[in-house]
Amino acid sequence: SSDIGPAMLRATARRRVPPRPAAEPTGLQDALTAVGVTAAVDEEEISDWLTSPGTGRRHRMDLKQYRRSRTEAEADPDTDPGTHLEIRPLISILTPVYNTPLDVLEETITSVRTQTYERWQLCLVDDCSDDDDVRALCLEFASTDARIVFAERNKNGGIAQASNTAFDISEGQYVALLDHDDLLRPDALTEVVRAINEFPDVEFLYSDEDKLFSDGSYDHSYAKSGWSPDLHLSYNYVCHFAVFSRDLINRIGGWRGGFDGAQDYDLALRATENTAQIVHIPRNLYHWRVLSGSTAAGVSEKSGAWAAGQRALTAALDRRGIEGNVEEGIDAGTYNVRYPVVGLPRVGIIIPTRDRYELISECVRGIAETTSWPEVEVMVVNNESTDSNTLEWMDRHNGPVIDYPHQFSYARMMNMAAEQIDCDVLLFLNCDITVAKPDWIDAMIGHVQQRRVGAVGAQLSYPDGRIQHEGITVGVGGVAVNTNSRGYFSIGNLVRNSWALTAACLMVRTDVFWEVGGFEERLRVAFNDVDLTLRIHQLGYDLVYQPHAALLHQESALRGSLHPTEDEDFFKRRWGNPLDQDDPYYNPRLSRHAQYYFADEVKQVWLPRGHPLA
Repeated sequence: SSDIGPAMLRATARRRVPPRPAAEPTGLQDALTAVGVTAAVDEEEISDWLTSPGTGRRHRMDLKQYRRSRTEAEADPDTDPGTHLEIRPLISILTPVYNTPLDVLEETITSVRTQTYERWQLCLVDDCSDDDDVRALCLEFASTDARIVFAERNKNGGIAQASNTAFDISEGQYVALLDHDDLLRPDALTEVVRAINEFPDVEFLYSDEDKLFSDGSYDHSYAKSGWSPDLHLSYNYVCHFAVFSRDLINRIGGWRGGFDGAQDYDLALRATENTAQIVHIPRNLYHWRVLSGSTAAGVSEKSGAWAAGQRALTAALDRRGIEGNVEEGIDAGTYNVRYPVVGLPRVGIIIPTRDRYELISECVRGIAETTSWPEVEVMVVNNESTDSNTLEWMDRHNGPVIDYPHQFSYARMMNMAAEQIDCDVLLFLNCDITVAKPDWIDAMIGHVQQRRVGAVGAQLSYPDGRIQHEGITVGVGGVAVNTNSRGYFSIGNLVRNSWALTAACLMVRTDVFWEVGGFEERLRVAFNDVDLTLRIHQLGYDLVYQPHAALLHQESALRGSLHPTEDEDFFKRRWGNPLDQDDPYYNPRLSRHAQYYFADEVKQVWLPRGHPLA
């Protein structure tokens, strides 16, 4: 059903957090100075390096930090669950094997045998390898450790069939997926069992991951989002380490043929249609080895992987009864589901302004001349304009203009306008927005028509090309800040879910807007959009960030950056201290002060391998 929305649960290892420093570096130059680099830095040039791994470049994890995390299992006595965990399930690890280099396979098996949690079973299945030594190595390990079982296939059937064979010989209440050339962190299963004890009904768990390179270095530390159904339709972000309950695998029928290269994506899509019990473990538990021909090196390395994923996504939409075309995403290896618009819904665009003729006239002209959506009405809310050019323009405007002759209150102005405009969909827009693409409304309205979606936000950029909004992260930078991922794992270019969205460009179904009671008028200036979208989310609707709706925004050109104390105080009274909240889409390993930096390494600048400063 299109209404299925798996619960967003997160198993978080609670640890004592050191006191926050009095001040954090606010720019790249400050950050470099803080770690002892005194040379002048061209921030614009460096920013080109801080790009998505989807383009073949990657963020670098600090080596000292990684070494610290690798030894954490041995240093922390609580990593051995012992008998203090009430639930201690048998976990079967499924590992299909095919022509694996012997030294690599031995490392993979050893990473299982050195787990701090001992109730595991390793199910090795050789899919008719050409090299007899592969089978011999598997048999050798199976003969020396009763927890290792081995089966041989008489005919090569591909990874899906080999995975089914591994499942058939497994016995565990949970099954975990481990590729034949990758490694598990020593406490991987311990963390999984902790999560199972915290959420006993869990049926699908996934963790953070990093990549292991041929020189022995670890990179690409991926601090993932909590469960995000729309991000999962953009690519298989859950990937490694994935653990499923045995009952869930039985219900969905295991792995299917015809999806090799994306067989685990197809499995996860079907799994999340059949359970709401999904847990994200925000720790690196899995080391994905980068080898030639592996998708760890890039989706182009494995022929047919993207097309197999497209087939899996198309099949998922069919099962869910959702019309949609699966297209290439902005970055390589990603997807964009384009939903056809049902009917011709009327869009009411509400734009507040006070003077600033050059902004409001350009904004409305761009809508009229660039926007391809035919059913649009633009209502302008005039907040005591006195500029003659602005007033003359309003007289000529081909649409309604309503006056608000009172002290500025964004929330009251928007509610008043929403009461007077006749539309199916409300679109709140700042007057300092410039339309960049004809189909921006089409991209947003296709999502907002999905029954589970309550509101959709756009990608907003400054005139110089810097990103201003990719959703809103709650609990970072005080109360909430516009998300700017700086290219971290392509998330700025992926359709995904957000906990809050800015009203600088916000589309909401009219029925949903009034269901939550509109904007909170006690938040006159700031946080009214965060409050509105949090309340929409609270009612069970998803919020979607749509990068294919890309617009230019001169942030606060109208009124400046105002965050009145009374607004912030009211927001905190209603929602609590945001710093105590866990934004489900922002990994708790990341800093609350500097977005997409690791919390204990705020001063560590991510630079790509090979960069002279790295």
